Amino acid sequence: MNADIFKEIPKTELHVHLEGCLEPEQVIRFSARNNVKLEQETLERLRTEYTFDGLNDFVSVMGRNSATIQTEEDIYEIAFGYLKRAAEDNIVHAEMAFSPQGPAQRGVPYEAAFNGIISAFKDAYRDFGITGGPILACLRHRPVGEALAMLKKYARTYRDDVLAIGLHGAELGYPPGLFEECFAYARTMGWKAVAHAGEEGPADYIWQAIDILQVDRIDHGVQCEVDDRLVERLAETATPLTVCPLSNIHLKVFRELAEHNFLRLLDRGLNVSIHTDDPAYFNGYLSEHYRILHEAGVLDEATLALVQRNAFRSAFMDRERSSQLINASDQMSE
Repeated sequence: MNADIFKEIPKTELHVHLEGCLEPEQVIRFSARNNVKLEQETLERLRTEYTFDGLNDFVSVMGRNSATIQTEEDIYEIAFGYLKRAAEDNIVHAEMAFSPQGPAQRGVPYEAAFNGIISAFKDAYRDFGITGGPILACLRHRPVGEALAMLKKYARTYRDDVLAIGLHGAELGYPPGLFEECFAYARTMGWKAVAHAGEEGPADYIWQAIDILQVDRIDHGVQCEVDDRLVERLAETATPLTVCPLSNIHLKVFRELAEHNFLRLLDRGLNVSIHTDDPAYFNGYLSEHYRILHEAGVLDEATLALVQRNAFRSAFMDRERSSQLINASDQMSE
């Protein structure tokens, strides 16, 4: 398979975090601009932190870097910068997870946070034709009442610009069921719903996301394999799993790509697609991820075509455009 295909083929990114697109160079620049002191004050020293013992270690590093995000301008710059690079990577549709709760803890007004990311998507559509929008995440380590207040007091103002509500952050100790009221409110607003479940958390968290939160997609979901009944349910309902293999390797969910279970899940009929999660931390953008998986022997032409079709079908876009993009992708991958 020609390696150029990974860049040339039209793609969609459904599982990517705004903070995960904060490039090291931006961390240094924002630190100086916003007068935020860093533990690692040079680019070289900052990059020494980009080897992780697991999810909690990664969350700590990301948290320190994200503390440099202080203004609407910062949020816009991260989101638009990602979307520009995504367009150059021939990503034609992107859905970016983002929570204003994080910046709010640093004094950034909710309105500024919303305006920053929404403006970036509008400008990216104007400049590059890339579609999509923000997935508004509830932070599971913050109080549920805080997330609900965010939705009712602020997010409703931006109702037409929000694609979906999400549930993000380190899983253990924060089961999805805690956020039932938030997701029930989101349904009254007409938003789609996604949730991180079954990355490091147990299969029961996936059940909760499906049955209690009534999500349209599961982010990660790789722990479903331990529960045959759950795998059967996911296959029957074609519930999308937005899987991030390189993230899983970097965060020690699996030791190496040869052990990753996304091929087994595909073989069992699950709706699996491949995404980057946090491209600034995990070896770059989607075409690079595809190339790495191919060189590792776990992504052949047939698998590429399948995960591409799954991704477009799972995106929050109209069916006509989804079908057009699937046809274009299939023709290029033949």
